[in-house]
Amino acid sequence: MVDHLQKSTFNFLKQLKQNNDRVWFLKHKEEYLSAMEDFTALVESIILKVSQFDASVLELDPKKCLFRIYRDTRFSKDKKPYKTNFGAHIAMGGKMSDNAGYYLHVQPEESFIGGGMYHPTPQRLQGVREKISAKGQQFKKIINQKSFKDTFELWGDQLKTCPKGFNKEDPMVEYLRYKDLVLLHSIPDSLLQENAFDVYCAKIFKKMVPFNNFLNTVKK
Repeated sequence: MVDHLQKSTFNFLKQLKQNNDRVWFLKHKEEYLSAMEDFTALVESIILKVSQFDASVLELDPKKCLFRIYRDTRFSKDKKPYKTNFGAHIAMGGKMSDNAGYYLHVQPEESFIGGGMYHPTPQRLQGVREKISAKGQQFKKIINQKSFKDTFELWGDQLKTCPKGFNKEDPMVEYLRYKDLVLLHSIPDSLLQENAFDVYCAKIFKKMVPFNNFLNTVKK
């Protein structure tokens, strides 16, 4: 089992950022495969740790949690072919699941542990907004816990005004404007390379369980 990332994995990502083109990538394909294998093994270890408090991820294949390194450049002005990070979304159904889950982002100097929901379907977002409006005190109790506030930043794209169908005087309007409800916990690259990082990561993920459960009990 792997409990942390190798320094070589970070070195590959650093070099890729400086040489983001297909010719360089093909010449260093073996380094990419080795780095991806390292990251996959870490995600597998984290899944096992998370399954101790969230049984829904117990049978999850780590490879189905990993995002591709290849960028879709069809509608982007930035034509660089590769992402310069590794990412994994751990949730029932894998990376394409609409469920709130656990996310690990590895990128030199920009690594973080995340959770919640990112770009949910309109139906899911509508349901979440309705629940936040109806169960505002329950939602605030979760996000105002000292341990929660000390650990996470609540992030997400937001509407400038109250969403259609909701009362602009709703006491929860500041949260109804969110289009994403993401939890962020920044980490130094050095931490990812320390022994038992998988334990640390699972500890952070466990703190977001009430938040994720609140979002996941919403009907689509």
